[in-house]
Amino acid sequence: MARDCGMCRHPNRADLETRILRREPIVLIAADAGLSVSAVNRHRRAHLTEELRAALSIRTASHVSNYADQLAELAGDANSVRQFAVTSNNPDLLLRAGAAKRDLLLVLTRQLGVDSDETVEGLREAMTSMNAIVQVLPRHPDALIDFLAYLDTHGNTDIADALRGAWAKGGVLPALSTAKANRPTKELS
Repeated sequence: MARDCGMCRHPNRADLETRILRREPIVLIAADAGLSVSAVNRHRRAHLTEELRAALSIRTASHVSNYADQLAELAGDANSVRQFAVTSNNPDLLLRAGAAKRDLLLVLTRQLGVDSDETVEGLREAMTSMNAIVQVLPRHPDALIDFLAYLDTHGNTDIADALRGAWAKGGVLPALSTAKANRPTKELS
């Protein structure tokens, strides 16, 4: 038997959904509504109107790049502290740096709406796919050239440049220039 959604029946449903769109913490929304966090999350995943889902998706996309930049900077800081802790043989600092990084990741993932096992699994699958690309494409120069060109032509030059940099360090890209010179160019769509 399907559950009756407390959020759908809530007298302040519109206000609560607006708060979801403003990316307020689900814990606070749930507390104010007198509902469980899982009930609010279930409603967010299953019962928001298409218009609200589209608005939430647009807001999430615009926030992702800002959070990704912040995450990269803070993760770099945490890694620097960890390296210092290792070289100075300071286990207490190493533990605190690890805890700070963990807490940072938890806050950022919640802000990005990563609050379900499905989302985490999707991120793991994306990372596995990216690792496969990084490992397999260098062994297939034609596919690698096409992949980088596709990223460039679809506005992802920052990703393509990062991959070029990583592959250049690994000695993959010098072999690509020979492969590229020996093949006809084709249009990627």
